[in-house]
Amino acid sequence: MSALLREGRVSSVDGKVLMRVMPGSVAPVIPDGAEVIGLGNQLQAPVATALTLARAAAKAPVADTLQGGVKNIAAIYCVSCTDDASLDGIDYITKTVCLNAYPTTAHVMCARVCEGHYQVLSEGAQRAPK
Repeated sequence: MSALLREGRVSSVDGKVLMRVMPGSVAPVIPDGAEVIGLGNQLQAPVATALTLARAAAKAPVADTLQGGVKNIAAIYCVSCTDDASLDGIDYITKTVCLNAYPTTAHVMCARVCEGHYQVLSEGAQRAPK
């Protein structure tokens, strides 16, 4: 997570960008009609594990046929970096979930989502024929 704060992105060993900070407007990044999952500490939001979110993203990634935005991605997450991790006032979020029944900080949410996607990639590599 220190790379995310220092460089604004987290990359895999082969250089693929796994997570990045998006300063400014997200309009050019989010494809029109794509699901944006907000990760926060809302009391009314359902609790979902990072592994559940990663598996769902692997089964149904963001469609490359959507107009505009970034292509060839598994999912779009929005993590609030405020003290209370509130997602109030963010209008482009289509689904809100909590990763824990207890309040969680933004860097822990990011780490859990990365771990979930890493585990899904590891499961896929183990199933691949050799």
